[in-house]
Amino acid sequence: MSPQQGRVLTKSFFNELEQEWPTELSELTLEKVGRATLEQVGGNVKRAYLVGYMAGKGWTSMEEMTEVNLLLGDELAALIRSTLKGAKSRGAGFASAFVCIAAEGTKAALGGDTRAYEPSKYEILNEILLREGTNIIGKSIKHPELLGQSTLSVNVNPFNPSDSEYLTSAFLGGPSHMGHFDTERLETILRKLLQDDYERYYESAKQRILASH
Repeated sequence: MSPQQGRVLTKSFFNELEQEWPTELSELTLEKVGRATLEQVGGNVKRAYLVGYMAGKGWTSMEEMTEVNLLLGDELAALIRSTLKGAKSRGAGFASAFVCIAAEGTKAALGGDTRAYEPSKYEILNEILLREGTNIIGKSIKHPELLGQSTLSVNVNPFNPSDSEYLTSAFLGGPSHMGHFDTERLETILRKLLQDDYERYYESAKQRILASH
């Protein structure tokens, strides 16, 4: 791994923390903690990339790759707790960021002998439903104004369901077995509800799918 590639991957690691794990990011970037963990972060990023590459080549299993990423996350959290009294960082948070690095290693391995897998928008939206469906539906009910119409109407036209009803239908049919939904319509609904966070949810879901292939 070149120094430039290492810097790019490390930046991706911090970007994932910024988007999903603010507590872990805030503690890791404290001056005192940063000095103590700098070498550990760099080494763990390289290890995560390597195990992802090995999984892509078939030299290790996806389960083993997951175990390594969890271990790397726990190691980093333990180091922070030993440096910062009362630290709240969780190994799972760091492990999630390492999974994104491992996915890059897997893509690099696949690119060497076959076309890298690229999930479809349908799969990514389905993954968002799988991970966030309950919360998103709750938001649609709590804030019907985001959808531009009431989601509490008793009178339901089965041939023209509201956005909230369509979202619920997609959720019930989608997460467990890749149900059927109109990709463009569902994306429009999710954009309304998630607003500025949509791209973050979309990219996180994409990375989870890549890490599982």
